[in-house]
Amino acid sequence: PRVLTNGGSTLAYNLYTSNARNQVWGDGTGGSQTVTSNFIALLNLDQTTTVYGRIPAGQNVPPGSYSDTILVTVIF
Repeated sequence: PRVLTNGGSTLAYNLYTSNARNQVWGDGTGGSQTVTSNFIALLNLDQTTTVYGRIPAGQNVPPGSYSDTILVTVIF
């Protein structure tokens, strides 16, 4: 799982490739799955990929702003 942080507090979460949230979005290792889209770049089209997230219930953390940094690699 990924981790959101706020000072010393952490909140587990994960990102998924579908709204069923049964396939972890990642680099293809450790059971994760990559997202691949094919389109013709020369046509100047926008490409949108929806990513779904889930924060499991039952995590006892103080309220506040939690953040994380996600690295996305785009190969074209």
